Formats: sequence, C-alpha cells, structure tokens
Amino acid sequence: MTTPAKGSPGYRNVLIRASAGSGKTFQLSNRYLGLMHQGVPPHQILATTFTRKAAGEILDRVIVRLAEAALGRDRCRELAVHLGQPSLMRSDCLNLLEQLIRNLHRLNVSTLDAFFAQLAGSFSLELGLPPGWRIVEPVQDNELRREAIAATLRDDSKREVERLLQLMAKGEARRSIGALVQATVDDLYGLYMETDAAAWRCVPKPKMLKKEALDAAIEALRAVPLAGDARAAAARDGDAALAQQDDWSEFIRRGLSKKILEGATTYYRKKIPAELIAAYRTLLDHARAALLHQVASQT
Repeated sequence: MTTPAKGSPGYRNVLIRASAGSGKTFQLSNRYLGLMHQGVPPHQILATTFTRKAAGEILDRVIVRLAEAALGRDRCRELAVHLGQPSLMRSDCLNLLEQLIRNLHRLNVSTLDAFFAQLAGSFSLELGLPPGWRIVEPVQDNELRREAIAATLRDDSKREVERLLQLMAKGEARRSIGALVQATVDDLYGLYMETDAAAWRCVPKPKMLKKEALDAAIEALRAVPLAGDARAAAARDGDAALAQQDDWSEFIRRGLSKKILEGATTYYRKKIPAELIAAYRTLLDHARAALLHQVASQT
C-alpha cells in the first residue's frame, strides 16, 4: 500500500505474481525508490511481507541501491533505467539516501504481523485490548505453557494427577509427566483455539458424596449379611476395598458392581439381596460422578 505525495503523478496499482527467487524484492525496491523520487515521504510508504528476514532484505536493498547510485555514475544510470526516470542524478540519490537515513525510525518496512500489531496498539481501547498487551513470541509461548503445566501438577492432588496421567497416557506411560502433558497440550491447542469455552465444559460434573457419606456407604456395603454365599461376600469385600481406594474405574469393571450396573439380579445363580443392591446403587452413583469428574478434568 502506498500513498503518493500531493500533486505527484503516483503509481498505479500493480499485481505481480512471481515464484521464489524471481526478483520480487528487486521490484519492490524499485517501487519504493520510485515513490520516494516522486516526493512521497518514506514514512508514508508501507512495505510489508511475511517474514522478518524478507522485510530486512527489502530495506537493505533500498538503502544499498541508493548508496551505490549516489557513489557511482554507472549505478546511478542503471537505477534511472529501472525507475523509468532518465533525469535521475547522483545528487538526487544522495538527497534521497539522506532523507531515508534520517527517517529510519519512522519507516514502515516490516512483517504483516508487526504492522497489524502496531495498528491494534494504536487503537487498544477501541478494540477492547488491555494496556501493555503484546503478541507472544514462540519461545515465550512455550515458557508460559510449561509454567501452566507445572502449576496444574503442583496444585492438584496426587491422586487426581495420577488419574489425569492415566487417562492421557491410555495405559502407555513411556514419557515423563511433563513431556506427556506438554504433548497433549500441543496436540489439542489448535482445536482449543477453534472452539468456544463451552465446548470444553460440556462434560457434566454430578455431585459426589462427601467423605463422611462415602465412608458410611462403604461400611453399609460391608455390613450387608451374606451368610452362605462365599463368592458374593468375597466380591463384595473386594469392591469395598476398591471404593476405599477411590479406584472407581476398577470398581465398575468387574464382580458384583458390574453385574448390578448391568441390571442383573443373580450372581453365580444365586439371588442378589435387595439390601445389597441398594448399597451398591449408592456407590455406583458416586462412581459415575467421580468418573465424569475425571473426564471433565482431563478435558
């Protein structure tokens, strides 16, 4: 984008399609120098590209070509031909070079990202951006992620972190904890940025039993009389131990818990007492809530 000086003939808009190495930087520097020769102040010219390296190359090319034209007749004539200005003199090139150097701090030769960040910085209040905002560099972004991961692992309970890691690793924990969480964050970050916050909070968190009520429910399970049914008693005691350990994934996976969860009324062909089913129902509701909490935490 260029702004010709008032009263100058200006340059018409031009679209150049060219592959890498075909001379785009050379043509851009011609455009830049031609505008300056027509009287456009350098701080009113925007030269923008995709990378810092390319932006630096544009500025270098503009300065070097002016300096060479100011120092040598041949280079001056060559520049005059490329600009379509046969009257261009070495003294003109020297004046343009001096003007350019004096305005180095005001030049708009940058990446597209830097240009838009500058614009946004000029209208921070209008855009609703906080004071002192800035675009985070990749190195800083990685450091912020590491700090967030460390805070998560430090602040959550040990048991909760173990469950989180088990869910993420899917039983194949071959990496360090930090590397595992970092890989998960990196894999999902793009998806996270494409969705709204509600999508990541859609897993419900049902109310779980408080510790006192949970302990009482476990004791109620153990207290159900199962005289004459050794298999049911052994399964019940094993399930109670898993509940005491907060191992709800294993609790619902096998034995009496699994049978009752599936709606069965017998265990090894023997009727399951209604009192035992009621005691299990309380713990199964808690297990469902606890496992949903784990999935919500994983998300």
